[in-house]
Amino acid sequence: MPFSLETLHAEYEEKATLYERLCKELVIQISQLLADAGITTVFPVEWRVKTWESIHDKCERNKLEPKVLGEITDIAGLRLVVLFKRDLDTTCDIISKHFEVLKKEDAGVRLAEDQFGYGS
Repeated sequence: MPFSLETLHAEYEEKATLYERLCKELVIQISQLLADAGITTVFPVEWRVKTWESIHDKCERNKLEPKVLGEITDIAGLRLVVLFKRDLDTTCDIISKHFEVLKKEDAGVRLAEDQFGYGS
């Protein structure tokens, strides 16, 4: 099947609600796993589903030509912030144990000593 933004958009419209339901279920599961491990988050786990505009812009900007929506790996996303740095490894282990991790990055290594930010 050749690349078509119109076809991709139609698939997005069809599946956006499923991505939202997936995110809500993942929030429940991850929150429970963290609670069971005694890990405190700074605020409740957040989630988002990319808008069609964001997907369209990403395809244009990166010259992507996905044949199906599933070829885009960041349509849905969650964010959790743990209270203590010491909980990072345990949190990563819990996620890796229960979910397939496609990419892992330590955002903290990108910051210079005089910069402020968060690790992700």
